[in-house]
Amino acid sequence: MTLDEWNAVLATELLTPMQLGAVHHEFTRLSFRDPHDRRARLAASAALLGFGELDSITSLTMGEAGFLVRALEGFADRAALDAAAAIGRESGAEDECDGLAPEPARLTLAEALRSLFIMLAWSQHARGPDALPDSTQPGETIPPGVLGTDGPAGGSGPS
Repeated sequence: MTLDEWNAVLATELLTPMQLGAVHHEFTRLSFRDPHDRRARLAASAALLGFGELDSITSLTMGEAGFLVRALEGFADRAALDAAAAIGRESGAEDECDGLAPEPARLTLAEALRSLFIMLAWSQHARGPDALPDSTQPGETIPPGVLGTDGPAGGSGPS
């Protein structure tokens, strides 16, 4: 499969059950546990994805769901997510056409990566320069076995 074919899959295929579970897990981690929080979850998701509104998480494509999970992972708590979602809603004005909201735009891979980079840069800025643990300071390597493998390509290297 070529990169263009994979991008087409990400842009057209609906999210997987595993992605749906990951989205729900992240919202639970961020204290969205009450069933009445559904509207807040959908509003926050729409703001992070740049949509005017979102009717259901299950209507997301694989690429959008992946972006949403990564975006949610970047927030430490519900207050941080709520603040970011409020900024997203303020900056994303909806155009009205005969009283109907426009169809949400689909993200390209490049747009998703750009948005993720911006979000991570802002979250790092908000945490301060000493936010990284000492073991992951720039220029240091990850010791063998930390990622669950002994070698660089996932195989077992010499002991």
